[in-house]
Order: sequence, then C-alpha cells, then structure tokens
Amino acid sequence: VLLIGPRGSGKTHPTEPLARRMTSASPPWRVVRLPEEGYSFVGLDELLFSIASRDAGKDAAWGVAVPPVDASLAALELQTKASKWPLLVIIENLPRVLTKVLRGEQEVRRLRSILMADPPFTLVATATSYFEDITREARPLYDFFRIFTLQDLIADEVEELVTKRAQWDRDPVVLEQIDALNKRIRAIHHLSGGNPRLVLALYD
Repeated sequence: VLLIGPRGSGKTHPTEPLARRMTSASPPWRVVRLPEEGYSFVGLDELLFSIASRDAGKDAAWGVAVPPVDASLAALELQTKASKWPLLVIIENLPRVLTKVLRGEQEVRRLRSILMADPPFTLVATATSYFEDITREARPLYDFFRIFTLQDLIADEVEELVTKRAQWDRDPVVLEQIDALNKRIRAIHHLSGGNPRLVLALYD
C-alpha cells in the first residue's frame, strides 16, 4: 500500500493507528517502522538487515559485516515461524529509499520480486507525490502498489478540524463563537489550501 500526499497532508498519522490496530489484532502482527530520519543505510542488504534487526527488537549492529540479502530474508522467515505472527513494515518517503538507499534499478527489481514471490512482510509506504518508479511502465514498481491519494480538506472539513481542535484544547472562547468565526475559518481554508498542518498552524 502506498499513501501519497504533500507534506503536512497527514500521511504519517494514519500509519500510527494502523500500527496500533495491527499489534492488537487477533492474531496480532509484528510492526517495524522505518522513520525517514533513520535512513543511514545503503543497499537492499542493509535495508533488510535493518528490518530484521528491528523486528528482533535490536538496533542494527553496523560495526559488523552486514549479512547478504538471503541471510536477512532467512532471519525474517525464522522470526515469523517463531512468533507465528505476520510482519507489517512501514516506510516513510519511499522515493528516497528507492533513489538514495537502493543501489539502482536492479535492487528495486529484487525488492519487487521478494515482495511478490513469498513476501516476508506487508509493506505500507508514504510519498509526497507520484514518482517515476510507479508512473512509468518500464519501471519495476509500475502498477505494483495499491495507491491512496490524500486530498486537501474542503471548507467544511476545515471547520470540523478547527472545532475538534478547540474541543481538544478545551477552548470555550472559540467553541462558544464557532458560528461567528465562520468567515475566519473560511479564510483559514483559503490561506492553507486545505493542508491540515497549515490549517492547525493558522488556527494557533
């Protein structure tokens, strides 16, 4: 699954309740999240080693030789057999992984084949926009993901978000005047373009 939306549109937010829901499911899932700021590794071998290490509850030991791809896949298979729980991997900013982490198109093709043949995990990823690897027919990941595009909020949704935030803040001044503030809320929608992060910044 791939979530696409500009910065501030809320791509990361739905992955958090998703992770909580899957870990409390029956049977529960294991969840590994790879935050964007943690991409210090290079290559498919290091990517899978990082996933396997996090799945085992350890930090990847980068001071030692990184095992080859097949060894990390074998480790993931053993961990799945031991726990009997499926694995969900969440990757932020997938285009960066494909261009800065993986070593060229050959490794992208290898990743696709791993996820298609006998996938060791289910992948949920995010991106700020559509990119060549999923839009060009010649690329390995073309027509591979189930894509959800996050749309900007419409005016009524901006009003709902502002109201919910005021309720969360327990701000009686805003809540008591919410109807009178309609023009200001419409202005927030206009200035933010419906981007949730900008809406909340303007609300503050």
